Order: sequence, then C-alpha cells, then structure tokens
Amino acid sequence: MKFAKFIWPVLFLACVVGGGFSGYMMQKQQQADTDNLSATEEITVKSDALSIRLFRNAIQETTGNIIVAPRVLSDALSLLQSITGGKTQEELAALQIPEVSRMPDSDINRFALLTTDINVSRISQQHQVLALPFSENYPLALSIFNSLMSDYTPFPSLQFATSDTTSSRTKLLAGSIAYSAPQWEIPFRKADTKEADFDNSSGAIPKYFQMRSRGKYALASAENRSWQAVALPIKTGFRRKSPLVFVAILPQTSARDFATELTPELLTDIRQALDKATPADTLVQLPRFHKFLAPHDYRASLKQLGLNSLFSDTEADFSPFTAEKIHLSAILFACGISLQESAGSMPADENLENALNLIDFSRPFIWFIGDLNSETPLEFMGLVEEM
Repeated sequence: MKFAKFIWPVLFLACVVGGGFSGYMMQKQQQADTDNLSATEEITVKSDALSIRLFRNAIQETTGNIIVAPRVLSDALSLLQSITGGKTQEELAALQIPEVSRMPDSDINRFALLTTDINVSRISQQHQVLALPFSENYPLALSIFNSLMSDYTPFPSLQFATSDTTSSRTKLLAGSIAYSAPQWEIPFRKADTKEADFDNSSGAIPKYFQMRSRGKYALASAENRSWQAVALPIKTGFRRKSPLVFVAILPQTSARDFATELTPELLTDIRQALDKATPADTLVQLPRFHKFLAPHDYRASLKQLGLNSLFSDTEADFSPFTAEKIHLSAILFACGISLQESAGSMPADENLENALNLIDFSRPFIWFIGDLNSETPLEFMGLVEEM
C-alpha cells in the first residue's frame, strides 16, 4: 500500500467485509405508498424499499449508466450504529440494519473511517482502532486515506476524498468501495461473443461486444408485456439459503422512465415471477460491460431516510467512540460492475440459434444482483443506458 511507512500518523478504522451476498433487512414504511417516502415520514424496514430509494436518487442526480450498492450502504450504517449513541443511534436503529456478512471472493466491499485529532480508545475487539493525531499534516492523512480506498478498485489513482468533501477541520469521514464481477453458472463462451449494435437512449447506435449464452434460464414477463426479465445464476463459492442471480429487466419502453416509476411492490413481483418460473431453453444476449463510478456523497439520500443527527455538528452522538463532539462530515461510496465472459477457452456453441426463447439486451435495461427471495434485500442495482 502506498505511504505504508506513514500509516501510523493516521487513525482509521477499516472493515473488510468478506463473502456472501447474504441478506440484510431493508426499509419498511408504515405508509401504504412506499414510493413517496419523505424525510418527515416514519420509516420501518421493508424489503427493496431502500434499494428503490437509492436507485431513484441516483437517477435524479445523474444521466447515463447508474450503479448503486444497497447492501454495502447497509453494512456501513451497521458499523456506524455500533459506535453511536443517543438520538443518532436511535435513528440508525429505526432502519433495523442487519449484521455484516461475508461476500463472494470475486467481489469487493471495503469500508473505512478516517478521523483526526481525537483521543480514541479501543472500543471493542470487533473494531481495531489506531489513534494518533495528524493535525500538522492533513494532506498526507487524506492521501493515505485515498490510497487505502483506491488500492481496492480497478483504478489505483482514484481520488476518493477531495477538498470538496473534506478540509483540515474534518473530524470524521466514511468511505466505502463496492465492486462485483459475477462468475456465471451457465457459461458465456468468448468464442460466442460477437460485435453488435446497441440502441443507446441518446439515439446513437454504437457497436458493442455482445456476450451470448444458451441454457435453461428462468424467464418472466408482465401480463401487459411492459417488461421481460431473465435470471442468470451466479457462482458464489459458499453456502447460501437461496442461489445468487444476476437479473436483467428489459422494459417495453424507456428504461429510465421504467426505473423512475419502479416501486418495491413491482420489484417484488418481478422477483417472485422469476422464482416461480420453470427454467426454459433460452438464448441470452448480454453486453460485455465494465463500469466503475466515482465516489458519491450519500448524505442527502440518508437524510431523506431520517438520518439527520449523524451529520449534525450539534446533535451527532459518537460517545461510544469518543468523548469529543464530532459528526460525520461525509459518507462516500463508489460502485463498479464487470460483466465478462466465463474464464477458459471453451469452443463455440454451434447450437445457439436453435434455442426456443431469445432475450436480447441490445438496448437500455435495468439489472440487479441478489436472490429471488423477495424477503431479502438486493446487493447491487443498476441501469445500463449507454455503451
């Protein structure tokens, strides 16, 4: 790691979260209309509600391809809950955040806290805390923090925290990385990949590499044909109560409009429909896709979920962590996804075109990674709009 010999002047708390997309509990709202959550509404846990909230916020704030990682955010909030007290902990507890669990070896989920000038003792064996002030060399501390985070991304030069989100007065900063590279149970052979046209949302039709796989896949569609979906099983390498899948959803009309109007209930319907579907002989045509999105500050999104005191310089309570008065200055997350062919040099499948069904993602679509149990939350969620 860069600056390793300088690491002791920095206090950081890093938690590398290992394998398994096993569940955490998501938002549940006491109001019947879950897609109209506001900062003033009382929130309880409901599967898929947090995913939808984060997804919608991302759609409103940016154009083009989108990736969110609800499970990673939940893991970070779980750690924060363990070092807060009073009203701050009560607001976090209202989300009923589950315990952190292992992730697949092919995925990355790293969470770190960086703090300055705080006399912190070891709060528990679970969190190993290093405590030395570095007030006289804040740029070095920030550089080490960025190095700590970027070493776990495909982009080592990534500037995770900048002067826009931190300053020499920053007392507590949270950062997290989420990156997934699914390994397919039913292979996508490199020999079957071909160049094709992608109908971008902008109206352009660029060339892209189209992966193709024939196998018995679970397919589902709406009665009014407003959407089609397929579930692609993923290798996990560890035991799960239910299999992990990559689900691709192809709306009949605009994928962005569909995503904007997506509700937890509709997402649950899609998951349940795929869960009940009998796998059928299908040719799946999916883009080879590699994308990593720069860090985004989730303070606004979390405030909409009722987490206000966490970021308040007067109300934040980190008393289990330190006796000093501090608050969270920013909570930064960066997400990535890599959809690639299966490893190895398998020969081409000469019978691809004979499949009974075809689902072709050569235009904008929505995707998520999770399982088909509608009672468990999603790991990743995204929109592919541009190639």
